[in-house]
Amino acid sequence: AFRRRRSDDVVTSYEIIVRDRRRRDERRVAFAPANATEYVVSNLSRRTPYVARVRAHNRAGPGKWSTKVSFMTEEGVPGKPQNFTVNARADASGVDFSWEVPLENNEVLRGYVFDCASARRFVSATSRTIHLDGLEASRLHRAFLWARNERWNGIKAEISFWVGPVPKSERAPTSALPTSTVRVFSVSGTDSNDGGLVYICVAAAVGGILMALLFALIAVVHRKINKALDSLSPSSHEGNSTIPNTAALPCGKLILSKER
Repeated sequence: AFRRRRSDDVVTSYEIIVRDRRRRDERRVAFAPANATEYVVSNLSRRTPYVARVRAHNRAGPGKWSTKVSFMTEEGVPGKPQNFTVNARADASGVDFSWEVPLENNEVLRGYVFDCASARRFVSATSRTIHLDGLEASRLHRAFLWARNERWNGIKAEISFWVGPVPKSERAPTSALPTSTVRVFSVSGTDSNDGGLVYICVAAAVGGILMALLFALIAVVHRKINKALDSLSPSSHEGNSTIPNTAALPCGKLILSKER
């Protein structure tokens, strides 16, 4: 923003220069109309020091530059932490969470905020893992993680996982499982100090078992059908059995008669 000095001259426009203090050769030039008292310069870099000056123009030419004004642009909102995952420890001492830095606005991070089971922790910006134990067994938990800079809380990353065996009501039906590997996070144990195992259910194996059962059922039905057909054949009856003409019989009926 700027204010025009009292003058009899008619101002035709204002020239504004914004320069990056770290790069003297880079500057932005803009012109504001004569009736303007403020101007918005867009597309500036985040968290960058700038210097701005302004001068008026009339029909005779430009006037003197104003005094320099220094300012710092604000930080942006940090992006979502990448690859937020949970894994059980091999030594049965709880679960570990890991992540990677956000892709957006990660230049100056103060740290990360971790929230799970009403336990909120603040970890340093260089941290990439956190350990957690004492979680209640046989229930679904949710964990949240977001980055923080000096001004903003970032976008949250979320993950859900089971502690204890996964109830049957929460398991996906076999028909709904994809052909690829399905990973179910589950921490085994009956108390909060027990460790965890990550159960990996392979849908292909389940499908193979179902196919084997199906083929066995088809084989049984096939044998029963063959046995029933053999019992209806003429050779299976004693004496001179003949099969009368069935052309006039209703469809689906077969009558056997024995000659006297």
